[in-house]
Amino acid sequence: MQSLRVGTYNICHAHYANGDLDKIGGVIREAGLDICGIQEIEYKSTRVGGADQPKLLSEACGLPYYRFVRAIDYADGYYGTMILSRYPIIGFSMEELVSGNAEKRAVGHAVLDLGTQKLDFFCTHLSVESPELRAPQFSRLSELLAPCPSYILTGDFNTDLFDEFSVLHAADMANKAERHIVTFPGSQCAIDNIVVSQNIKFGEIGTVTESFTDHYMLWADVTIE
Repeated sequence: MQSLRVGTYNICHAHYANGDLDKIGGVIREAGLDICGIQEIEYKSTRVGGADQPKLLSEACGLPYYRFVRAIDYADGYYGTMILSRYPIIGFSMEELVSGNAEKRAVGHAVLDLGTQKLDFFCTHLSVESPELRAPQFSRLSELLAPCPSYILTGDFNTDLFDEFSVLHAADMANKAERHIVTFPGSQCAIDNIVVSQNIKFGEIGTVTESFTDHYMLWADVTIE
């Protein structure tokens, strides 16, 4: 068995931290995360002054292994998600998800070497517009998860209509009908989530409310059996 603390964290390109990624990194470091999925991060866009936010955040939080997942071209740079890890990333892929005429969405998939075993770790940020737009995105996530013996899926799913997650056939979720943990305080929604495979069990689950963004960071202690 192996125990980890994992998280999912929408940082809104550090807007609410006035661009200070040391503040964002401090939240991750203080939470004691081993692996984290990040949403709304930018790479060298003019909006963030040309900063390589993924690199800076990795340095700020002390998680040395990372991959940026490009969703859209934005302001002479890129906007998307990111996977941060204390453990080496030995495989990585990303792909665009069906999003119609709405903002493009993507999913990143990192294979992590935990030493005693491997873990498939996913990060995504789904469409906000409607369940109908998210349905094919959830279906594709289900296809990606199906062959993975041990997986963790993190993301801002833009929904706490938990029936939408049923297509994933997951063993458990940090946020679900009987455990509604607010992560988007503006509307008291539980739209950020951590989804795990059958052989992974949750321990303590919580949020960081002083997170320098418009979301709370969601974190969970997990044990891989």
